[in-house]
Amino acid sequence: MNSIYMNISRVFILSILVSVPAIGDLDYEDVTGTWASSGFGSKVQIEACDPADLPTELCGRITWLWNALDENGTALTDANNSDRAARGRALIGIRILSGFRKDSDGVWRGGKVYNPDDGRTYSGSIQSTGNGLLELKGCALKIFCQTQLWRRTRDVCTGTTTLEGASG
Repeated sequence: MNSIYMNISRVFILSILVSVPAIGDLDYEDVTGTWASSGFGSKVQIEACDPADLPTELCGRITWLWNALDENGTALTDANNSDRAARGRALIGIRILSGFRKDSDGVWRGGKVYNPDDGRTYSGSIQSTGNGLLELKGCALKIFCQTQLWRRTRDVCTGTTTLEGASG
């Protein structure tokens, strides 16, 4: 009889441990998902670089562009890439964030930020600032840095109203 109760209690304890997320997983969820870049020019999906290696390394790819087509109606390409072979690839779908690993302070560092506007890659960091905001920093030579605040796409249009019948 004792062995039955022991087995039930082990299963119960194991189910509780499995259902409670680890602290590191919560930080991971704070930065993963779909984000609207500053100025809402693009949406970027941030996720594990390797889905089998969930919280270790983060990457991000463009999933949507405000202006996705050129003046001829053709999909915008990575025309400024320093690698000539990559210049013909469509911007939607390219990886612009790679190799970010979480430090002990909760900031994801050591990654690379690719900027398709100038075709250059910068060192960077990613940090959740709370309230659906993400701070993305890109640096050249670790001296010249630019920081952008990105918002979760689900929060971008919160609180806006539609004006029915309004004329422009």
